[in-house]
Amino acid sequence: MSYKYRKIKIADKITKDEHRLIMENFLGRKLEFNEVVHHIDGNGKNNSLSNLKIMSRKEHSKLHFNLNPIKTESTKMKLRIANSKVTLEQAIRIKYNSEPVQKLILELNISKFVISRIRNNISWKNI
Repeated sequence: MSYKYRKIKIADKITKDEHRLIMENFLGRKLEFNEVVHHIDGNGKNNSLSNLKIMSRKEHSKLHFNLNPIKTESTKMKLRIANSKVTLEQAIRIKYNSEPVQKLILELNISKFVISRIRNNISWKNI
């Protein structure tokens, strides 16, 4: 599966998502950790400014979660199993440290989806 977004090379071995660069240029500042650039039409390669909207991670997660509700008991069970593999210490690390997602995936052997659910207060709400 190919990457959903266009990448722009900004330095030797350093790339950045084009839609984030476009939004930063429009805003005249770097995006904050909690800010996400949403593609309104769902096409990750349509980076026209009119198709981009800045949102908080929580808003963005809710938007996509509500568009793709969990329908089957099988899917719900898989989520419970995935979330149960995360210890309290790991959940605290994920939620309160701004470590890159790739680093957490490799070190903790958990999915980007589980990390997103913890950071967006969907899983581990009690911490």
